Amino acid sequence: MVVNQLNVRRNGAILQSTFARLGVMVPTCLSIFLFGERPSLVQLAGIILVLFAFIIMNLPEGLEKEKSVATKPSFSLLVSTLLLGGLADSLLKVFQQYGNHTLEDWFMGATFIFASILCLVMTSVRKGRIGRKEITFGLCLGIPNYLSSLFLLKSLSAVSAYIAYPTYSVGAILVMTAVSCLIFKEKLTGWSMAGVAIIIPAVILLNS
Repeated sequence: MVVNQLNVRRNGAILQSTFARLGVMVPTCLSIFLFGERPSLVQLAGIILVLFAFIIMNLPEGLEKEKSVATKPSFSLLVSTLLLGGLADSLLKVFQQYGNHTLEDWFMGATFIFASILCLVMTSVRKGRIGRKEITFGLCLGIPNYLSSLFLLKSLSAVSAYIAYPTYSVGAILVMTAVSCLIFKEKLTGWSMAGVAIIIPAVILLNS
């Protein structure tokens, strides 16, 4: 969540959400080592599309008019979001595979309690002040995040991962893009829009 916050400030909500959902590459790769699975040709095609999207979203400034250093996406932050989001999704899959399904609520509760303790420590170190605004927006953000993670965990027990992950990922990208454009009037650059357009089918292929 800390990296997500930095990403929204630097790259905007659309790119942040898109790359966070691209984290499905991480559980795909980890499944090779943990569960003995092998990526299909379709999944390999999705990985290639992702790499291509990375390239065009970080093209030199001269290839796009009116593109300044301030508006150029931060590649390191986007990759960090991808990896950390993918790790979170991977741990949900690991718990679903090896954990006690009757303790799903406890697992999710412990996850968010630990995150709260970590945030309190960081706030104390920075000598920050927690007011009504922080608590209100924290609840508005925390509750949907908790429910989305809980429902994803439960869906992995009810349906195939090839159905759960693409629905979760593509749905989040489309909703965030629509909200950012319609409510916050956020605009994507030409290369960024092309990258998002490529990433959506890439997410689907990665989970096929």
